[in-house]
Amino acid sequence: MTLELLIALIIAPLGMLTFWRFAEGFPLWRKVLKWSIYFGLTILLSLTAGRAWSLAWVLGLPAVGGTVHIWWCRKHGIHPVSAEPRDKFRELMGWQ
Repeated sequence: MTLELLIALIIAPLGMLTFWRFAEGFPLWRKVLKWSIYFGLTILLSLTAGRAWSLAWVLGLPAVGGTVHIWWCRKHGIHPVSAEPRDKFRELMGWQ
């Protein structure tokens, strides 16, 4: 379980730093819940299904999420890293 958590603890801050622009309109409780579920399932999978499944979760979820993120941004004309044009992005997300 230590390896899976170590990898998750490296991936999580990298994801937060890379995609913080996209999460500015979400409430704090939603961000905390998201990461609690990610780490909780990492531990649960490691204890029950084994290392292979927990590593697939830890490495696969960010890969799938990043792929969907890039696809969605390009589909809507938003730059996948800079979130530009910012006004269009906020409008698509339903934020003021």
